[in-house]
Amino acid sequence: MKWYWIKMVLCIACTLPALESCVDSDSRNKIDPGVYDKETMAHVLAEMHLVEAAYRSGAIEPEVQGKGRQVQQKVLERLGSDTLQFDESFAYYSANSKKLEEVYDLVNIELTKKKLDALENQKKP
Repeated sequence: MKWYWIKMVLCIACTLPALESCVDSDSRNKIDPGVYDKETMAHVLAEMHLVEAAYRSGAIEPEVQGKGRQVQQKVLERLGSDTLQFDESFAYYSANSKKLEEVYDLVNIELTKKKLDALENQKKP
């Protein structure tokens, strides 16, 4: 009886990867409706991180302090979105660490470009 279960587990373990390869790769990479694509998600996250940095550094007016979610909503409205779409998109990318890593690679690129632009503008008379 013991060997039966061992054979069954081995059979399943060997079959699952083969079945996964049969799944259409386009369906695995398909983004749910209402979820930002990677580039849009990266742009939104970069803007959110900039606002959060300003918020934490005290660069935002004191009357706004303690209203983080409202500030987030304003940023999303400015970008033509809302908190529901942002939350759904963040949950989607958070469920797949590889996709989230790709998004944050784009966030780092965007923030680096913004930093370089700001430094370049400071040098101009």
